[in-house]
Amino acid sequence: MGFESEETTATGIVNEMLRFFGCRLATGVVDWLCMFVFVSLLLWNDIVVKAGANILVIILNYVASKVIIFRKRM
Repeated sequence: MGFESEETTATGIVNEMLRFFGCRLATGVVDWLCMFVFVSLLLWNDIVVKAGANILVIILNYVASKVIIFRKRM
């Protein structure tokens, strides 16, 4: 049910770490892009945009963890 690693080899663990950091980097870019577009370009309220961006990033991190990082192996 939770996020549990099933990797037992060094290569598998390193690959899982790279997927984890890559996904977190990608969602960091999404957060930055939201702030840049909506606050810097469109001049929306920064607190409201940051709250919305954080909700989006949390959802994306959860999905990435379930689908990409800790996916079940057959």
